[in-house]
Amino acid sequence: MFAQVDSALKAAITTALGSHVKEVASHPGHWSKDVVNSMLLSAPAVYTSFTKGKLSDVNKLKSRWTLYLITQYPAGDEQSSAYALIVRLLQALHGLELEQADGLMFKSVKNLAHLAEDQTGYQCHELEFSLLMPWPDQVALDDLDDFLRYHADETTLDGKQVLIAADTKVL
Repeated sequence: MFAQVDSALKAAITTALGSHVKEVASHPGHWSKDVVNSMLLSAPAVYTSFTKGKLSDVNKLKSRWTLYLITQYPAGDEQSSAYALIVRLLQALHGLELEQADGLMFKSVKNLAHLAEDQTGYQCHELEFSLLMPWPDQVALDDLDDFLRYHADETTLDGKQVLIAADTKVL
């Protein structure tokens, strides 16, 4: 259910912004300096993220979805400026039907200036939406994929063996 909403959001964003963005993707889930730099360098781009959910009533989940719009300024043309892209996103997404309990509802937008402070010329805007979703059905344990473990050793230039991952299981 979350993956379906994320895919539908990305498709709607791609349709709304077309060639005015280089990338539309899911946010990787953490905010390391490397992730922020990678996001900024992909500008113009939009990243989607499920950020929160809470019980709305007996069988509904009120979810919060966040978009991160990354742009460079000043934009070369009026159509690709951060403000123009925000307007296009609002027009395309507010009220969007995603086959859930209700349509997507715009909540807020803010400039996350602190994310781009190390990279002059970039902006990051956060757009928050809420979406009422039906309470998820029980997932059968047999329907879940097995957790696969990974083990890798690395040899450094000076010939030392370094363990990369230790969470292992012989398959």
